[in-house]
Amino acid sequence: INDSGDVLVLSQMWGPSHFCLILCLWACLDALPVAVDKTKVSPPVEDLEPPESVDTGLHYDRYLREVIDFLEKDPHFREKLHNTDMEDIKQGKLAKELDFVSHHVRTKLDELKRQEVNRLRTLIKVKQDMNGEKGMTVDHKALLKQFEHLNHMNPYTFEVEDLDRLIKSATNDLENFDKERHEDFKRYEMTKEHERKEHLKTLDEEARQKEEEHYEEMKKKHADHPKINHPGSQDQLKEVWEEADGLDPNEFDPKTFFNLHDTNGDGYFDEQELEALFTKELEKVYDPTHEEDDMMEMEEERLRMREHVMNEVDTNRDRLVSRDEFITATNRKEFLEPDGWEAVEHMERLKTQKTEPPVQDKGQCNSFTFFWSKAFCPVIWNKILIFYHYISVFGKCSTFCGGNATWGQSAFVTRSSARPPRTFLAAQALLSVCNVFVCCM
Repeated sequence: INDSGDVLVLSQMWGPSHFCLILCLWACLDALPVAVDKTKVSPPVEDLEPPESVDTGLHYDRYLREVIDFLEKDPHFREKLHNTDMEDIKQGKLAKELDFVSHHVRTKLDELKRQEVNRLRTLIKVKQDMNGEKGMTVDHKALLKQFEHLNHMNPYTFEVEDLDRLIKSATNDLENFDKERHEDFKRYEMTKEHERKEHLKTLDEEARQKEEEHYEEMKKKHADHPKINHPGSQDQLKEVWEEADGLDPNEFDPKTFFNLHDTNGDGYFDEQELEALFTKELEKVYDPTHEEDDMMEMEEERLRMREHVMNEVDTNRDRLVSRDEFITATNRKEFLEPDGWEAVEHMERLKTQKTEPPVQDKGQCNSFTFFWSKAFCPVIWNKILIFYHYISVFGKCSTFCGGNATWGQSAFVTRSSARPPRTFLAAQALLSVCNVFVCCM
C-alpha cells in the first residue's frame, strides 16, 4: 500500500475533520521548541559512586584505607570516630573501641592484616635476595621499620594493638612526610648545583664564561613573571574563582567556593584539594616548556604554599581544613590584606646554603656529630679536628667521649650555649701540643 492510498483510506473512514487534525499534528512535529531557562531546571540526579580516597604516599596506604573503610561500616565505631577529638585519636583512645565492633567487621580486618603481613614478607624476601646478589649487607632495622604499623608477632588476628599502631604510625609518618620531601628537594638542589660547578671545571675559559652568562640569563628569565598572590588570600582565591571556575570575581562567595573545590564532598579540604588551588598561581612562574623553569622547584613551591595555608587555617591541627575553618579564615584581616609571597628568592637562598652533596655520617663516634655542625667555638675548629684525629689514631676516642659517648651527647651538646665542662677545658690544653706534634711530623 502506497502513502497516497493510506491517506485516501483514512479520509474515507474518519472524514475531513479527522484528516485535518492529523495534518495539524504532523505540522507540530516540525515546530521550534519553546525556550526554557536551563538555570531553573534541576538536572537529573545521578547515582555516582563515592570518589576514592586520595593516596597518602605511605607504603601501607592501601592497608590503611581498607581498614578505615571497613571500620566506618560499623555504626558504633563510625559514631565514635566522628565524635572523638584528634588528640584523643593520637593517644590511642579510639583504638579501644575495636572491642565493640561487629564480628563481621573483625573477621574482615583479620583477613586484611594477614594480606598485609604476607605482602611485607614478600617484599622483604625480594629485597634480601637483591642485596644478596649485590653483595650488600641487610639493614635489619630498616626492614623491621616496615612492620611498625602492625603487630607482626601476631600475624593472624587484628587486635586493639594493631589499630593503635596503625593510627600512631600513620599520624607520625604523615607529620614527617613533608619534612622528608623538603629534605629530598634540598638534596636535589644541592646536587644539581654541585654538578653544574663540576661541569664548569671541565670547560676552558671561553666556554665557561659562556656557560655562566647563559646561567645568569636563565635566572633573570625565571625571575621575570607576574606578581604571585599570597596563598590562601582573597586575591589568590578570586583568581581561581574567575579563571578556573569561570565566575564573576565581584560575586565571590567563600561558601560556594568551598563547595566547588571540595571535590569528594566530605566537607573538608584535604592536602591534595588545597594544593590543586595553587596551580593557577604556580603557572605564573613555572612552564614545563621553558628551559629556565624547574618542575621540581614548582612542586616544592606547591608544598610550601599548602603548608602555609594549613598553618594559618587548620586550627585544630588535624591536617584537614573544615568548612567552618575556611569560612572563619576568610573573615580575618590577613585574608584581605596579606603580606607578599616570594618564591624565587626562597629558591635562590636554598641553592646558596651548600653547593656540595651532603656527606653521610661515617659513624666513628656519635658524640662528634655535634662537632661537624661547626655550631660552637669556630676559632678552635681546626684544632679540634687535629686533636680528634690524634686521639683516634691512639685509640683514646672512647675514653674521651665517656665510654658510650654520654659526655659528648648530654654534657656538652645540651649545654652548647653554656660554659664548657672541665673535661673539655683540660682537652683544650692539649690542643697546642697536638699542633706541635703535627708540625714536627
